[in-house]
Amino acid sequence: MGLVQQWPLVIFKASQLMRRKFLTRVALLVMLRPATLLTQVEGPWMGTWKLNLSKSSYSPGPRPEPGTVTIFRMMPDKDGFRYTVDTTAANGLATHAEAFARFDGKDYPETGNPAADTNRFRRIDDHTYELTDRKNGKDTLSFRVTISPDGRTRTSVAIGKTASGQEVHNVGVWERQ
Repeated sequence: MGLVQQWPLVIFKASQLMRRKFLTRVALLVMLRPATLLTQVEGPWMGTWKLNLSKSSYSPGPRPEPGTVTIFRMMPDKDGFRYTVDTTAANGLATHAEAFARFDGKDYPETGNPAADTNRFRRIDDHTYELTDRKNGKDTLSFRVTISPDGRTRTSVAIGKTASGQEVHNVGVWERQ
């Protein structure tokens, strides 16, 4: 077989090799890039949670009135997450807070929360993260949030000071909805 007759075979083999190298690189990118994104946006904390007032404790208080309903939602959004907190007090007064954030320790703006204008999140492990509320550039409350191994309970321990300087130590127990 002469070189002219082998030329299509050479091109075919070269294109197969190039295609294989290209697909290998794409596969590596697909496997590696989403892994970094998934660590940001996936986790057992995603979903809808309802505060169980009877299992929660508030120091110094006061605890919310019976009949108050607080729902926390955390959902993946781009390369971070979006969360909302909706509370309806026993008297019918409703509040809504929301923000977009990432588990990177940087400040992100929050709207609707009178105690904070920014917050930052830091992932501790597969079931735990820390959240710091900030007002006018100063830390106000720090939360350590832990999801139970079965993924059905979210416990948030809040430590900090009120606007008047009073020490706060609240434990919120949330149930997956």
